Amino acid sequence: MTNPSRAVLDRAFRLHLRWCPDRLHTEAVSRAWNHLARGQPFARRMRDLDGQRIAVEVTDTGNAWAFQVRAPRLHPIRPEAGWDLRVRGATDDLLRLALGLEDADTLFFHRRLSMEGDTATGVYLKNFLDALEVDWEAHIRGVTGALPGPLREPARGLARRARPEQRLAALREALAAAVTEDMGQAGTAPW
Repeated sequence: MTNPSRAVLDRAFRLHLRWCPDRLHTEAVSRAWNHLARGQPFARRMRDLDGQRIAVEVTDTGNAWAFQVRAPRLHPIRPEAGWDLRVRGATDDLLRLALGLEDADTLFFHRRLSMEGDTATGVYLKNFLDALEVDWEAHIRGVTGALPGPLREPARGLARRARPEQRLAALREALAAAVTEDMGQAGTAPW
């Protein structure tokens, strides 16, 4: 059973998804991804997706987000501009995929997610996301590399002390616990 404060948080999350313009969500996801990809070995593998337009549709909130890959970056585009691949699913299923709580094959097999468009792009994207690992040391070097020499090492030391991998792991665990708690007996989260 969800506690009252969780219910308020869930409702606020749903309202945010429904009422915040999709272009802001798309911009935020693009910026977060592009920052994360700095210095990452996986960024080179995005070349195989270069030029592809990928849409994500959140079926229970009516959101539609679209991106074009211009390797190694994601660029927001308007969903009506068309897509090469579209992934559709409810919020809880997309979160379970993003948090690694369930693999894409299971979600697609049980028809909780659907994919339309270029099959080769879909298979490549699924495998890319399944194998995605963040090298935090490479990320720190990628972000701080442009700093002048005297600032570079102190900035890297501060970034290491911030322990981003531990903080994100803790955030992932908290989100996973919330999604799992909300799945409950009914099998769907209340967002």
